[in-house]
Amino acid sequence: MTAAVSAVRDAVVVFGWFVVAAVVAAIVWWQVTPLPTYTRTRQGAVMDQVQLGGQVAVDGWYFLLAVGFGLVSGVALTAWRRRDAVVTVVLVAVGAIGAAWLAIGLGRWLGPPDPHRVMSHLAIGGHAPVQLALTSHGEWLAWPMAALIGAVGVLWATSPEHP
Repeated sequence: MTAAVSAVRDAVVVFGWFVVAAVVAAIVWWQVTPLPTYTRTRQGAVMDQVQLGGQVAVDGWYFLLAVGFGLVSGVALTAWRRRDAVVTVVLVAVGAIGAAWLAIGLGRWLGPPDPHRVMSHLAIGGHAPVQLALTSHGEWLAWPMAALIGAVGVLWATSPEHP
């Protein structure tokens, strides 16, 4: 088997893994995240302090899932597909970036619609949940960073220089 065929096979395995992981992570994120709600008032939409604090859960649950799936993915894929360490680490990094993008997009699609659209149709006192979306843009990097830490950890732990 040539090196090109081996690299293509590794790419298919890695990207397939990340697609499945992203779909599972998005479904879990959608199911476990308690979404805070806006309340319609005469002046518009408001959120009380408890609901405002609940907005942290949206980002927090994604972060936990992204780090967990990222570490497991980095460790498992690097231990399993490491004929060429450089190719494997690049594939893991690119796959993790794609998985983060897919999980966030799928989570937004599965979750409730934009509350601002819903508010116009609600009676005074009605509630609309926030959209399942990240408010912290840096969290996009949680999945790729965790995957790279896992991959580099496996390579370091199994290198001949570190018996």
